Amino acid sequence: VGELGLVFDYINCDEVLYLMPDPIATLTVLKQVLKPQGILRVNVHNQYQRQLYFQAQEFFGLLGLMQDNPEEFELKTVQEIMEQLVDKCDLKRVTWNKSYEGELNDKISEFILMNCLLQGDKGFTIPQIFEYLEGADLEFVEMVNWPKWRLKSLFKDPKNLPTVLSLAVEEATQAEILHLVNLLHGGERLLDLWCGHPNGELPIVPQGQAMVSFHPQLRNKEVQEVWQAHLQGGRPLILSKYLRLPAQGPLQTEQA
Repeated sequence: VGELGLVFDYINCDEVLYLMPDPIATLTVLKQVLKPQGILRVNVHNQYQRQLYFQAQEFFGLLGLMQDNPEEFELKTVQEIMEQLVDKCDLKRVTWNKSYEGELNDKISEFILMNCLLQGDKGFTIPQIFEYLEGADLEFVEMVNWPKWRLKSLFKDPKNLPTVLSLAVEEATQAEILHLVNLLHGGERLLDLWCGHPNGELPIVPQGQAMVSFHPQLRNKEVQEVWQAHLQGGRPLILSKYLRLPAQGPLQTEQA
């Protein structure tokens, strides 16, 4: 990337970092080609959600199925073992289902290769990924799927958290709160986040010269039509209706 002679507004480092031998070095290289106000998306496998898959990889590695690039024999062997395990076996219950059985096809092969036989796979925690960001002099912006990382959403009464927890949260850093969420409900396969240069404050641009760029999900004919209607004096535009990611509430513009 550094040899391209280019700099980028946005870099999507998806499903890569957890396979790299030195995450900090990788992030440092990406930072060097990121514009001052650019955004870098990175993710790593979640140690807690992924734990049984790591156990599966270790198990099949001990059987000699991961010594070379796995091929049809190794894939069918994984199938045979998983099919014959009792359903109450933790490894089978969490990592397997009947759709992975039967004749090998591209979907089944991809699942086995990317989960049961993935060489070099590693898991990480929130403190680790924040340590990597600090080591590369990058600043955390937000989790990609941020609504799932709100601590209060895990409690029956979000406005009345247990006293000890409430006091701890008041003094906790953003990284510490995210770590608490992951310990309570580590269901996300990826620790998926946006980051950028530290203290990357945007320059103040006069209103008449300001440019707004829509998210790619909003760049379609339907949104263009409702946006034009909104600019012509229509009702407020609720942008969250057109986004695939969930929002905690309506995301709308003010009346034109």
